[in-house]
Amino acid sequence: MSRHSTQAEALSVTVGGRTIAQVTHLSIEQAQRFIKELVSDTQTSIDPHEPLVEVALTERERLIARQLLKEISARLQFLLDMAWIT
Repeated sequence: MSRHSTQAEALSVTVGGRTIAQVTHLSIEQAQRFIKELVSDTQTSIDPHEPLVEVALTERERLIARQLLKEISARLQFLLDMAWIT
């Protein structure tokens, strides 16, 4: 398998209906909201007019991803907190 096809396969994987490329193009605030929507038991968006999560995680997927999403959320919150300092 070539490197190019591996990259294409990696970019085709989605979480919450978005590819990694789409998630990395979100602002820090949007990424934090995306993570919060992913871990939410209900699919009530913070902004009901524009939910960032297009496909809800199953209960099993949330259980598997819980620790990783918690870490990502903490790092995004750190970046948001640092923005207030500078």
